[in-house]
Amino acid sequence: MGVVEEVAKSVSSPRPAGDLRERAAGAATKYDPSIIENAADRLYESGRAAMALYAVIGAVVGGVIGRVAAPRNFDTEAMLGVGVVVGLIGFAIGRDKAIALMVQAQTALCQVQIEKNTRAR
Repeated sequence: MGVVEEVAKSVSSPRPAGDLRERAAGAATKYDPSIIENAADRLYESGRAAMALYAVIGAVVGGVIGRVAAPRNFDTEAMLGVGVVVGLIGFAIGRDKAIALMVQAQTALCQVQIEKNTRAR
């Protein structure tokens, strides 16, 4: 029997279904809801930090822009004014980012709860 005939025979002869299921069960990763819950906690922490971080970065960048762009006699006022305005813009962007991260966390937690409810049946 040649190589072609051996390959054709191995492809055409089906394996018992139990054999494949046993190998798949041994290699499968087990479901662990605590991993998803921990990831959701981290998403919430990142969301809370995002608002403050974006506001601080916005204020610093705005202050630098105000300092550089202002005429000599309006240095401090321009720096503070532009810093506050850009800081508020940064806060708004950070708030939107925080909401998006918290929605992701809630979606993950909802999926865990669906799994718990479905598994109980």
